[in-house]
Amino acid sequence: MIGPSDSPRIVPAAGTYYHIAKIEPLDPVDFRSQEQQNRTPRPRRPNEDVTSYETYRRQWKGVSVHDTLEQSRRHAEYFKWRIGDLIVELVIPEGTEITYERVGEDGHGVLYNTVPETLVAYATKIFRPRTSAMGQAE
Repeated sequence: MIGPSDSPRIVPAAGTYYHIAKIEPLDPVDFRSQEQQNRTPRPRRPNEDVTSYETYRRQWKGVSVHDTLEQSRRHAEYFKWRIGDLIVELVIPEGTEITYERVGEDGHGVLYNTVPETLVAYATKIFRPRTSAMGQAE
């Protein structure tokens, strides 16, 4: 389990997050971490300190989310929507084992201690920013 003892930046995840997805109806395959997708993490860079690399490897195990809908839209747009054109609002209730770590200043973070099916169950809205106004959800 990944928690506050691993980093002071890791906190309980109760709250609202936004995740980029491709498949509708929602499919757990869209809610997997890099590790759950069996992707190989990059090797340690020659000048990279051990702590930074350990942080990178830990974050590889998390599911990517953003703090706001707009941040997710900008992220998907940056990748020309190849990573998905749906943005899913996730509401994580209090009392779960799911934890959150902020990764960057752009509102990007990762969720730990969860499985894709759980995240699908916490989906409350689906936005289609590429084809509709940002405020519309279903």
